[in-house]
Formats: sequence, structure tokens, C-alpha cells
Amino acid sequence: MKKQFLILIILAFCFLNCNPLYKQYKDLALINRQKKFSYATKGIIRKILAKHDNKNSLFIISWKNNVFDKEKLVFDAIIYDYNLKTIEYIYNTQSTQNKIISSTHKPSAYFDDELFILNNYIAEKEEYLLSLHDSFSSSDAGSYFYIYDFSKNKKLKISAIAFDKNGKLIQ
Repeated sequence: MKKQFLILIILAFCFLNCNPLYKQYKDLALINRQKKFSYATKGIIRKILAKHDNKNSLFIISWKNNVFDKEKLVFDAIIYDYNLKTIEYIYNTQSTQNKIISSTHKPSAYFDDELFILNNYIAEKEEYLLSLHDSFSSSDAGSYFYIYDFSKNKKLKISAIAFDKNGKLIQ
């Protein structure tokens, strides 16, 4: 009886872990989480951009929680108007996830990364921005920055970057 039970456990272990269908199921589950995250982020981006004239603007966004969980969609974004040379700061917080906050004044020190990217992009240093390496080894620690340049019809993905306490880029 004990021997049969042991064999049954070993077979179940092999069936669940060695079965290609099990791996396929795990891959599909990850893809579904990614699709939900993508759908939710697109909804937030649509809400933000619906209030702006996008023809002559630049939009930079970073998701602060790089986790595939719809409940944790915290972001920082800026919209730069090429004509007026103005910056609008758009963000939410963990406690105000459903409320999008917008300001023409920089709220605290949170937007240093986005401003660094904006300044380099406007100075036409795209190659430099694309050459930056992730400042973090974990996807939970940092998130990519996405640049949408509507005047040039261009989209860029910039690695997760950060600055030390002296304002120096961590590479």
C-alpha cells in the first residue's frame, strides 16, 4: 500500500511538472495577465490623452508598479507641448489610483526621470536614451519609460533608469 502511494505521488509529480500541457497552461496564464495589464494601461492612457491636443505634443509615461496586477496601476507621466513649450505633470498614487491628478507645476521630486528623458529627447539624443541600461536587476524595482511623440508619429521604449541621491544617473 505504501509503495503504491509513493509510486502514485511520483507519477503525479512527473505528470504535472513534465507535462508539456502544464507548461503551456502556465505560459497562457502569464499571457492573459499581460493582456489584462495592457488593456488597463491603454484605458488610462486614453483617459489622459483625451483631454489634450496630441498633434504637437510629446507624451512620456512610466508605470511605477511593474507587476501584472490591475489593482496596482500607479504612474507618472508628462505631456510636453511643442508649440507652447509647456509641461503638464500627470500622475496618480497608490491611495488615489482611480483619480488622475494633473498639474502645470512640478509636484515634489518625482518627475526627475521623465524630465531627464524629455530634455535628452528634445536635444535629439534618442540614440543615447536607447543605449541606457536598466538601473535595476529586478522588474519589480523599476519600470520602462514610454515616449509617444505625436508630431513625429514615433514611439520609443527607454530602459528603467534611476538617479542616486546626488542626481547622478545610475548605470
